[in-house]
Amino acid sequence: MELRRQRLLRGILVGAGLVGLVLVGGRGGWAHVDPAGPPACSQTGIELNFGAFRNDARTCMGGTNAGNTCTQNSDCPGSPPGFCQHTPITGDESVTACEQVVFEITRLAKPSSSTVCAFQGGNLFVQINSENPLPAAANVTPTNGIPCLGGTTSPCTPGVNAIDVTDPTATPADLPKERVVTPPAPMGAMVCATGANAGMACTMDSDCPPGTPPGICAVPTLDALGAYGDPTQPCGVGTGCGTAHQTTNDILNKVKGQTPLSITILPACCDGKINQPSETCDGSAFPANAPAGHGPCRPPTDPNAPCTFCGDGIKQTTVTPPEQCDDGANNGAPGDPCSTACTTSTTTTTTSTTTTTSTSTTTSTTTTTTSSTTTTTLCPMQCPNPATGIPALFGQSLIRIGNGSDIEVSVGVNDKGGKLFIGKHSFAADGTRLLADSIFLGNDTSVFDVFTNFLHEGANVTIRGTTHTLPDCPQAPGVPCLPLVGTVDGFCAVPPCTFTGSGPSAACPLPPIDCTGGANVVVPPGTGKNLAPGTYGQLIVMNGGNVNLNGPGTFTFCSVLTARHVTIVVNGDPVTASNINVQNDFRLGNGSSFGPAAGVAVPMLNIAGNTLRIGAQSTLTAFVFAPNATLSTGRGAKIVGKVCFNRSRSDKNVTIICPFQCPTGTTTTTTGPVTTTTLGSPNGAFLDLSS
Repeated sequence: MELRRQRLLRGILVGAGLVGLVLVGGRGGWAHVDPAGPPACSQTGIELNFGAFRNDARTCMGGTNAGNTCTQNSDCPGSPPGFCQHTPITGDESVTACEQVVFEITRLAKPSSSTVCAFQGGNLFVQINSENPLPAAANVTPTNGIPCLGGTTSPCTPGVNAIDVTDPTATPADLPKERVVTPPAPMGAMVCATGANAGMACTMDSDCPPGTPPGICAVPTLDALGAYGDPTQPCGVGTGCGTAHQTTNDILNKVKGQTPLSITILPACCDGKINQPSETCDGSAFPANAPAGHGPCRPPTDPNAPCTFCGDGIKQTTVTPPEQCDDGANNGAPGDPCSTACTTSTTTTTTSTTTTTSTSTTTSTTTTTTSSTTTTTLCPMQCPNPATGIPALFGQSLIRIGNGSDIEVSVGVNDKGGKLFIGKHSFAADGTRLLADSIFLGNDTSVFDVFTNFLHEGANVTIRGTTHTLPDCPQAPGVPCLPLVGTVDGFCAVPPCTFTGSGPSAACPLPPIDCTGGANVVVPPGTGKNLAPGTYGQLIVMNGGNVNLNGPGTFTFCSVLTARHVTIVVNGDPVTASNINVQNDFRLGNGSSFGPAAGVAVPMLNIAGNTLRIGAQSTLTAFVFAPNATLSTGRGAKIVGKVCFNRSRSDKNVTIICPFQCPTGTTTTTTGPVTTTTLGSPNGAFLDLSS
């Protein structure tokens, strides 16, 4: 079985969409040449498109009934008309072993070239290559057969060039049959396909440390072929190959071809394997150390804790009825108060004592308690004034910003030897600073203040402000130096560290993020989900899905992976910022958005994994702390807020802004003792957090 990278969205997930193949062969024979020319056709060939779809109700794709359920193309009239189809599985999507996949040959045609001859007859097949033993190819030929395609003279009908599922005149009998498949459960352990641990078992990308190329945790795929002619046999009698109208002799010329595709299979609660951090069982699969007499495995439909059981050592308080305890293998053991049903027994002893005395002595004690009070008018996290030099886009070692980008914030690379690349035709706003040991400015860029030791300028570069060097630290107060942490607030300019309390920053290490026990949340295409603060497994949102995080509060996920056109909204109030904690990777698919509802405090997004992906034409609005991650931004992506990360890469036309400011008059008044905490940075510098 082929192993491929686990991605939702380019990245969260790999899917299979519609793919096509054109095959061209040599001359053969039949007593009819079509097209006859001149010049006459001289070769054989086919065009075959093969698609994968979700096994949902067919709906009209276009036409006046767009979105309505249908059974055939005539149900979707209009100008132009629509056609009737299942939901496609696109190139950014995947499936789980719980889903069914519909494979369908969506088009069979003669290539448009006049040198390719018409053909007819034969059979269409779908072959599934991920099953063992390999099954026979399924015959999916239309009930009405395959007419002559691409011919211009009798016995062919001129103008009939293709069998196409989008043809508004086609009936179900004219179109290829479906092949419905349930993906196999992921076979064996996933392994690092690349990176320093290549070949070793893994469960996620973060288990595969970066190497060359970076680490990727691979998962199995569902592999299939759409074929004209039996793909398991050469052309011959009874093999379903078509016949080409190519020569004037009596030798039959055979034509065949095939198109492959692959769909990533994600582990899921239902596949019979314990293969996710949130699972302690799956169906009949239990760990070897499960205690005798343990409870049944909760089904995938359990709304709170699917694929968990009484006896796994994790107290599940959200299930019905709630577990009162769970001591794992000790449940029901002598002396252990937790039963095999995860309940406790309580023995209460009541003793009544009456004491009578003839004398009474009274002692009076006065206790005086002195306490300090703090009165605070809270303000959500805010963006720095670019002129202060505090970067709102801050990388540890490398930042790349693509061509034609709009930079409205200061940008800094922390480390000595760090590099900052600004693509050609990019613009950095007045008052902003670029700070890095080496800075590369592409042709026709225009920037403001530059702080660097090595400046590389392309043609027609404009520096509208001033240029400065970046000496090694320590320097006088207020003089930027390398490493930047401690001199311009560096990583700790990212808001989680500007608050008193336990918020993290790159110089203030991430707090532990633990998603153990959290149930996966999968949002099907075009549907929505409301989530309360709490701990979850993977958040997987399919095409067009939407999620409401109903804060304020703390939301913890194993990973966040979305397909295209997804909306994730953080609800709450104007003052209290929600914390979104992600243990592994965060991938926002193309055309998607993540951020607060109108009037709600901008959330803190803390990511411990190695990947922070913002897809093309997507918007991320948050104060982001991802010190281990590579930030990847697609074409036309937009970042609204502050972001701290390890390194970055970028496509074209990216926008980076940070407009959030505290309202005028925000005050904090403190009386009594004040506690000061000093936080250490990975570079040995320290920050004064009193400002």
